[in-house]
Amino acid sequence: MVCDTNTVGGVMAYNALHGPYDAARQTWTVPPDHEGLRENWRKATEGLVRTPLDFAHPYTLDLRGRWGLAPLCFNFGVVLFPQASFNDVAERYLDLRPQVEEREGNEDFSGP
Repeated sequence: MVCDTNTVGGVMAYNALHGPYDAARQTWTVPPDHEGLRENWRKATEGLVRTPLDFAHPYTLDLRGRWGLAPLCFNFGVVLFPQASFNDVAERYLDLRPQVEEREGNEDFSGP
């Protein structure tokens, strides 16, 4: 179906985009409200994407709706897209990855 419709498919992010790591508590900070999470997304993507974020997708493991909706974000796992798009996707990924790594301050992330 992905190839037939020239779309992208994958598993949606499973949890909310966290804030900074709190070393004292040994945990990531997560804003308590949906707008705080949206602001985290805006900050994380500022200067990296050209179109406004579309907060239209629920997080995979947020069964109670605590985190609201997120922009399309594939988290780990497999991402499927037509072979004809491979070069475009690879070029964009290879451009974004070092920028996101530098912004995150951590090379151990799944990618942009």
